[in-house]
Parts: sequence; C-alpha cells; structure tokens
Amino acid sequence: MKKIKSLVGKLKNVNVVGLVEGFTNKITGDMEEVAMKRAEICVSCDMMEDEPIKEMAIKDNEIKSISGKICGECFCSLPYKLRQYESNCPLNKW
Repeated sequence: MKKIKSLVGKLKNVNVVGLVEGFTNKITGDMEEVAMKRAEICVSCDMMEDEPIKEMAIKDNEIKSISGKICGECFCSLPYKLRQYESNCPLNKW
C-alpha cells in the first residue's frame, strides 16, 4: 500500500501531452533513432526499473531493453518518454 501511495504522488507530475506524443510516435515509428540512443543511456542508469504495476507496463517490441521499464526518478514509462521531442532526462544524462 505504501508503494501505491508513492506512485500516486508521482503520477500527479505526469505530462499528459508528452505521454500522448510518446504514444503516437511509438505507433508511427517517429523518433526511433533518437529513442534508441536515449535507451542506450537509460539501460546503464541505476534509476531504470521495472514498472511496479504489471498491468501498466508498456511493451516495446522495437527497443526490447526498455520494454516494461520506467524511470525511477520521474516515474515516466520509458517506451513513451524516449519518443517525446521535448523530453529530457531528469538526471541530465540525455
């Protein structure tokens, strides 16, 4: 229950417009080169973690290393975050 309350608090900061943009770009294939470069950085980051709510995990068939993963710093779904034009790493790694 403590983990869920923590997640709800983080969800208040979710950028819905960015989420829709990332979802759209994932479907259309836009931003794939950029997303792949960003994913290489995220994979080596200690903050990358499994989506704690399995039913919310976003599968990524194009970049398998980020499938079902989130950023533990900002709680963004990596398959969507890495495909947003104006997105940036909360730790300034990309």
